[in-house]
Order: sequence, then C-alpha cells, then structure tokens
Amino acid sequence: MRSLVFLFAAFVCLNVAAEELPPAPPKPDYPLLEPATYPNDAAAQAAWKPMSGSAPVAVVSLGEGRQALKMPCSFKGTKIERASWDLMTNLDMAACQGIQFKLFCRDAAPVSHFSIYFQSGAGWYGGSFAQKDPTGWSAITAEKSATRTEGTPAGWGKIQAIRISAWRGADTDTEFYIADLGLVGADAPIAIIRGESVAKDRPEEAQSVGTYTEAVAQVLKDLDLPFAVVSDLDITAERLKGKKLLILPHNPGMPDDVADKLLAFLNGGGKLIGFYGLPGKLRAAVGIEGGRHVAQGRPGHFAAMHFSPDAIKGTPEKVGQRSWNISEARTVEGKSRVVAEWLDDAGNFTGNAAIVASDNCIWMTHVLLADDPANKRRMMLALVGHFLPECWSARRARP
Repeated sequence: MRSLVFLFAAFVCLNVAAEELPPAPPKPDYPLLEPATYPNDAAAQAAWKPMSGSAPVAVVSLGEGRQALKMPCSFKGTKIERASWDLMTNLDMAACQGIQFKLFCRDAAPVSHFSIYFQSGAGWYGGSFAQKDPTGWSAITAEKSATRTEGTPAGWGKIQAIRISAWRGADTDTEFYIADLGLVGADAPIAIIRGESVAKDRPEEAQSVGTYTEAVAQVLKDLDLPFAVVSDLDITAERLKGKKLLILPHNPGMPDDVADKLLAFLNGGGKLIGFYGLPGKLRAAVGIEGGRHVAQGRPGHFAAMHFSPDAIKGTPEKVGQRSWNISEARTVEGKSRVVAEWLDDAGNFTGNAAIVASDNCIWMTHVLLADDPANKRRMMLALVGHFLPECWSARRARP
C-alpha cells in the first residue's frame, strides 16, 4: 500500500512539474483596468466568458505578488476553429490609443494567429496581434487606429466586451497567458481624430480614412510620441480635456457638430495639424482658406515638398512624396503663410502650396504617404514640435 501511495504522489509531482508556469512579468508602468487581479478561478471565469468549445480561463500566481490568466487552447481532437473568451465590460476607450497587455506563450506553433475584438453597439472593432518574444513575456499594444470595423459599432466610448482569440493552426493543445490589461495613451497630449462618421454617408471613403489614420499613427509610434486615437463619433469636450494638439489625417465630410467641437477646442487655445481637404467650418478659425482640387498633370508632377529655410524649426529641406492630387490650401494675409511648396520629379517648383501654417494650424494639401520614411519622421517631429516644443527635448526622429 505504501508503495502505491508513493507512486501516486510521484505521479502527481511529475504532472505538477510538467505544467511549468511562466516567470513573473515585468511590473506595469501604466494604469490597469479593473479588476487588476482576481481572487480565484470562479471570479475570473465570471468575467471572461468562453465561446462554445473553449475551455474556461484559470488564475495562476507567479510570485512577487503577480498574477496572470491562463487561456487553454484545446485543439487536439476537437473541431473548434479558435479558442476564444469575452471579457464583459463597460469601458470608455474614446480618448485613448488602445489596449495594452502582456502575453506569454511557450509553444505558439499550434496557433495560426491571435486576434482581439471590441464589441460596441451592433458592431465590432477588430484587429490582430502577434507574439514578439518566443521565450518570455511580449508587450502587446492593440491600436485603435489599426482596427477594422464590422457591423455598425456605437463608438469607442461604449465598449461592451473585449474578445481575445487564438486561432487553430494545428491539431495540438497549447496554452497562453495574459497579464496587466490596461489602456494606453489615455493621458496623451496629442489626439488623432479618426473620421468614422464617414461610414454612414460616404462608405466608399471608410477604407481610406482607416489607411491614412494608421499612416499618421505609425509615424507617431516610430517617434515614440504619446497619442490617443479618438473617433469623431466620440468627441466631447470632456474627452478632449488635456489634449493640446489634434491631428486630422483624412476627415472627409466632417459633420457640423464635430466641426463645432473642434472650433471650441481651437478657441480654447488648442492647436491643429491636418491633411488634404480643410473643412470649411474651420477655415476662419485657423486663418487658412480652402481651394480647388488639383489632379496631377502627369505622374511625377507632385513628387516632393520643399520647405522654406527656417519656416518651421527642424524640417528637412525636402521631403519626398509622390502624390497624385492635392486639395489646395490658401494663405490669408496677416494670418497664414506657405512653409512648403510642391516640386515635380525634375526638381521644378509647381506653384502649388504643399503646407500652409498659421498660429494655431499646420495644413498639408494631401494625405501622408509612406514614401521617404526617414524624412517623413523628421517632418512630423518638426510639425508636432512646433506646437509642442517639449517633444524636441524628449524625442528625436530615428533615421
């Protein structure tokens, strides 16, 4: 009998040892969502609801007072296409950059990819993420600007659930762990205004809005500048509180009530950087006039932007951008000036303004494209630093 007890105890110890837990993750330097920890499995399972076929989550203690959630992926012998859980919540994400958390997965081979969705109203915002460190904890940021829209979401201010999924890649079981779920960019001084209202009246523009919002967001990320992404569906005075600079990456058909809120922001001392068509209701407030749409006469007609010497501190002399059209921005005497002009591919001035600046606004006559990335970063750092000089001392553009 003693030998049987000994064998059983040894068997239990071997199984416990086989389930090796990850090390404690680095402590977070950002505010966590509530609750930050769970007292037991039952509390975690009440918050995180598994989709059909997915196993329930479990709480694991990792030492140093740190905790993580274990997400089992039961792919072996099953037909589920993903292991997936919904965190039921009532979350206002309107004035932040996105969600951040830490991920640990010792064997990610059975997972084809990870996804994250945010339920809002009758729709979802969806995106994906990837393990960055195969041997340790990966810091994950799910950017709002990189999500796609499904259905008709009610805005980022009304998030009802966060869904995290691991999609089947092989008929093999695995598990992953998440810890330290929190917001990123909620206290940032810069906000990118994403024109989601366009989906209702001009759905053909929705993809472009997403593309150029992400283009601006990517440059700010490359520069390590803190920012939030705010849907124009979610703008309120409260959500703009603490913001010093708004960026309009491509906002066609801006609704009047949104323009009114931006006017109030400008009248309160706020600054604006914008791209392509300047909304008519903002023109008097920024001292810049709109103009006609100008298509390229030939490929290469708009090939680069040439900055006037010392017009804005830190800008490169020339920034490559092969644009196919522009939306004119015109100066107002005594209120604004041209700081950059368009060059063609032969280096000739076209006579068209590329960037116009006033005391509270810098406006570029086309969207931000990805060509000449090093000079784009230098240009954006200079434009942001013009209104937020603290960015100069804190960050430098990377080559």
